[in-house]
Amino acid sequence: MIRLADNLSSTVGEPTRLFFGNDGPWVKRSDQYGGWVTDGPYLYKSKSGKLFMIWSSGGATGYATGIAISDSGKLQGPWRHVRRSELVGCAQSFASAPSLQRSPERPRGTGGACHLAP
Repeated sequence: MIRLADNLSSTVGEPTRLFFGNDGPWVKRSDQYGGWVTDGPYLYKSKSGKLFMIWSSGGATGYATGIAISDSGKLQGPWRHVRRSELVGCAQSFASAPSLQRSPERPRGTGGACHLAP
């Protein structure tokens, strides 16, 4: 993370690492890029004060989305990664829970929402 100037034209200060791309237990190293890829973070603050981050990387079966949780509610964390959070071919949506999966009524690529895993 890095702070941006008010006019968004430059950065202010030094970047801060929230976590490493390989901290998620579901993430697989990309042979194509020679490392771990992180993509598309989205933040959501729950009513309980926890901060959730939905983010994407490569998983066991391809492009996947996982969830990290900051129990402190702060961007600086510490972050813990949900073990059963791999979502394949699922639009990035959030249902305020640490484990999501694709709805069986909507096949991959149709833009359906995710729902809670049992």
